[in-house]
Amino acid sequence: MKTINTKQAFSLLNLINKMELRKKLIDMIKQQTKTENKKQTILNKLYSTVKEGTDITNELVIELFSQNIELHEEYKLLEEQQQETGMEFLFDIVEALPKAEKEFYKAAASIFDITQKEIEEKNVVEVIQDIIDIFKSESFMGFFSSMNK
Repeated sequence: MKTINTKQAFSLLNLINKMELRKKLIDMIKQQTKTENKKQTILNKLYSTVKEGTDITNELVIELFSQNIELHEEYKLLEEQQQETGMEFLFDIVEALPKAEKEFYKAAASIFDITQKEIEEKNVVEVIQDIIDIFKSESFMGFFSSMNK
């Protein structure tokens, strides 16, 4: 997962402001955090049934979910909500990019350590995936979450 430094974070902040997405970003982060907390609560319920000292593996989680279908369904719904929220925000970004095209190329070039020209010529699908990776990164979420406190 891509990590961003302070200079890149401020470049992204400038880009987000120019694109007029600050409120949508804050709302998305709040929603994603709330949903992640609900998912963790479900996992904690599952783990509470496991003998202390047992290693929690993917296989064990699958087994626990198979024994607790209701919790599994609730967890899957939360994951779908997270994905939907993320996709909606990604669409907002793509839709707003023309407002800040130059700033986008500059920020992306800095983050991916390539030239602005290379960003302009890069496959659009790769660029969108790169944007998703940035917004999913712990450093991005941490920076913007801390600004909202």
